[in-house]
Amino acid sequence: MTYRGILPSTDLSLQSISGGVKEDIILNSASAPTSFLFPLTLQGLAASVTPQGEVAYTDATGTVRAITPQGYMQDSADPLHKVGAVSQGVTYTLVPSSTGGQALQVS
Repeated sequence: MTYRGILPSTDLSLQSISGGVKEDIILNSASAPTSFLFPLTLQGLAASVTPQGEVAYTDATGTVRAITPQGYMQDSADPLHKVGAVSQGVTYTLVPSSTGGQALQVS
């Protein structure tokens, strides 16, 4: 499912995968935003960014219950090679949300 125009020059695509959802933020022009904020609603879990660039969600005993894998970005397909360049230059930062919890900033 793709949601077009969620922000200027930005679409969001969601795909159901085993054990979760794959999200793709599609930037349609150089003027599209480069940072996105996702409020987190966590019950009994705390989020932290790992040294590997993932987000770990741990319970009160310190057990990791879920992971958001490190993000990556991919350019549109190069007409000659049919594949866009891939970069691991996506970063996650946890920031306070406007509702008092945490939010995940993706840049």
